[in-house]
Amino acid sequence: MNARPEQLPAWLGHLIAATGLYTLAVILWGAVVRITGSGAGCGQHWPTCHGDIVPLAPTMETLIEFGHRTTSGLCLLAVLGTAAAAWRVAPAAHPIRRAAVLSSVFIITEALIGAAIVLLEYVAHNASYYRAAWMALHLVNTFILTAGLGAMAWFFRSPVAFRFRDLQGFRVPFMLLLAGVVLVSTSGAVSALGQTLFPALPEQTILEHVTQDPYVDTPYPMLLRLVHPVVAIAVSAGLLAFARIAGDRTDDPSVKRWSDVLTGMVVVQLLIGIMNVGLSAPGWMQLVHLAAANALWLSLLGTAAAVATTTRLRGRQ
Repeated sequence: MNARPEQLPAWLGHLIAATGLYTLAVILWGAVVRITGSGAGCGQHWPTCHGDIVPLAPTMETLIEFGHRTTSGLCLLAVLGTAAAAWRVAPAAHPIRRAAVLSSVFIITEALIGAAIVLLEYVAHNASYYRAAWMALHLVNTFILTAGLGAMAWFFRSPVAFRFRDLQGFRVPFMLLLAGVVLVSTSGAVSALGQTLFPALPEQTILEHVTQDPYVDTPYPMLLRLVHPVVAIAVSAGLLAFARIAGDRTDDPSVKRWSDVLTGMVVVQLLIGIMNVGLSAPGWMQLVHLAAANALWLSLLGTAAAVATTTRLRGRQ
């Protein structure tokens, strides 16, 4: 049952949106696992939990970890099912098919990375550099996965295939900002890990927390609590400039709308970051920060996609 690009069934759009929101919820639940130190809740077993399909005498940590595994498994099925549906109903040349393939590949690698982290025991109170590296890899994979789902939603509404070169003068700034957002997010994730492993006392400042014993012996997650805000401010300035220039260089309402969204998300994320520092990064605030980071990531991709689409359409005229 194929359809012309402009006639993809409405139910597919609803399915893509639901899958995207559910995936975000699973991502946030993964952060809950880290915040509560429940990564070892099923022991060094995967895909079973303490050797059982369903844990028989679960602790709270086991319930949290098992819940994440269950919801992650359902997310795998949801993404693959949504990608298969998009492939089935879209014509052969429709760009949503490429986005479906991207989403399918990276939901599988997402599961494999999660399994590796458990089997290698980079969970709970492990504070090694290897854990930080695997966390960074996990986050990058998650970003690519959400980019794939975002692309499916984009091409459902705007089925104009575009290429990287359609960004024209924005190509280098866009790539630098992509790398910058990933750097900020990974440093933030490791910084949050440091807060989980070595929580600050209520009366401590961040500087006091970082420099006191015994944390000076395991400095990397704590030092990133100082580095992360500096890098975040620098990248935010670049994002604001990118949004302003993109909006000013074209009279296309889609580009202006997306540049405004990007600007708004940068400001919101900076405010959340300030609150996070002021409150010493409580768990619920870390979840808000992570959700906003994903929204900012998609806003940057959306702005770039709007610029490329506009360039592509004008090139056809």
